[in-house]
Amino acid sequence: KRKNPNITNLIILEQKKENERISRTQKIETEINAMSGFLRMLDYLLLESLRRSCYESFKNADSIVSSDLSAIFTIEVFFSDDGNISFTPTKEEMLDIISNMMNKALSTLDSLPRIVQVKELREILKKGEINISELYNNGPNLYEILDTAPNIKESTNHINEVISDAYDDAYNYLQSLVYFYPLHKLGKTWDVRNYIKKRNGQKYEGDVHFTEENDLNESIDDFLMKSDEQPIIDFEETEKVINLLRSEAQKVDEIRLGTVRGPLYVDSKNLKAELTPIPSKSIKSLESTFSELISTRIEI
Repeated sequence: KRKNPNITNLIILEQKKENERISRTQKIETEINAMSGFLRMLDYLLLESLRRSCYESFKNADSIVSSDLSAIFTIEVFFSDDGNISFTPTKEEMLDIISNMMNKALSTLDSLPRIVQVKELREILKKGEINISELYNNGPNLYEILDTAPNIKESTNHINEVISDAYDDAYNYLQSLVYFYPLHKLGKTWDVRNYIKKRNGQKYEGDVHFTEENDLNESIDDFLMKSDEQPIIDFEETEKVINLLRSEAQKVDEIRLGTVRGPLYVDSKNLKAELTPIPSKSIKSLESTFSELISTRIEI
């Protein structure tokens, strides 16, 4: 025969079960809260580690840029329209490039996956005491931590200062190139008619292709009647320009292809390549034109 259960014992048993359930629930909640706090602390420690790495990287970059003859960045020298020397990229453009590179690097670091954003761990954070929405919206991030790190700003400012000074140094050092601007301008504006004049001394502005075909309609009588208007070689000006071009050719050959000014390598290769052919091409132009002029006049 089955005995009736002891009500008192059942009540005591149920109470024990409830107490055990509450105890276990509290223990789980405590562990979840501890895990949430641990995850948040670990996330912050990783941000701090990134901050230290950023500082070391920026410090190392500052050290490299500041070292003598590092020649990290290449700029090119050319003549401006007013006859001065200029660089490309300009100082302002270079500083903008460096600033954008650094900002891009920081942005890349800031976009790295965060522990608190891992999908599998998000549920643990939600069940803890942490307000996850507040954490995502107003919690610590790399940019805010870096704003409190003056060392990074100091390194960045010093890099900009070194580069700015290097541009000024390069500008002063390469002032000797301004000497070649007249040759550069001569090459841009070269006109062989500047060394031909009319017999009456006036400037000649006619055709410089003195071939027989261009003079088929010119009779001997026309040549004799208009002799004052006939083109002749301006020997005085021609002698001056030929001597100048030969002298300049030797000096252009001595231009260095580049020079190092701190973190800058100033490339003058293209400028030299532009100046080098001007003397020879100009002299050949004179020789060719004068040869045609003399041959044509002999035929007439």
